[in-house]
Amino acid sequence: MKRLCEVFFIAILIFCSCKNETASAPVQTLHDIMQADSASDIDKVVSLYADDAILIPSDRDDIVGIHAIRENYRNIFANSTLQLKATANEIIESGDLTIIRGNTTGNVISKKDSSSVAVNDKFLMMLKKQSNKWKIYRLMWSRKAE
Repeated sequence: MKRLCEVFFIAILIFCSCKNETASAPVQTLHDIMQADSASDIDKVVSLYADDAILIPSDRDDIVGIHAIRENYRNIFANSTLQLKATANEIIESGDLTIIRGNTTGNVISKKDSSSVAVNDKFLMMLKKQSNKWKIYRLMWSRKAE
C-alpha cells in the first residue's frame, strides 16, 4: 500500500510539472513579444506571429497576415519607442490553442519630440502551436476604462 501511495504521489508530481511546462510556453511567447517590442526588434517580433495572424485593434481596421504585421511594426518602431509590460490575468489552454487575457501598461515615447503617452490596455491573445512553437494567432486590444 505504501508503495502504491509513493507511485501515485510521483505520478501527480510528474503530471503537475508537465502541466506547468505546457502552461508556461504560451506565456513565454507573451513575455518574448513584450521584450522584442521594447527592443524595437522587428525580426524577433515577426517571428512570434503565425503566418496567418490577425491583429484586431479597437480603433482601426484589422491587420491581416504576417506581411501587414511586419509593416505595422516597421511604422511603429520608426516613430516610437515602446516601454511596455504585460500581465496575464487568465490562461485557457485547449490542445494546440491557448487564450491569454491580460493587461498591458507602460509608455509609448515619440521619437520626433520625446513626448510620452501612457498605455493602460487590456488584451485577448490567441496562440497556436505552429512548427512546435507557440505563435500569436489573433491579438485584440483596447484601452481599459478609467
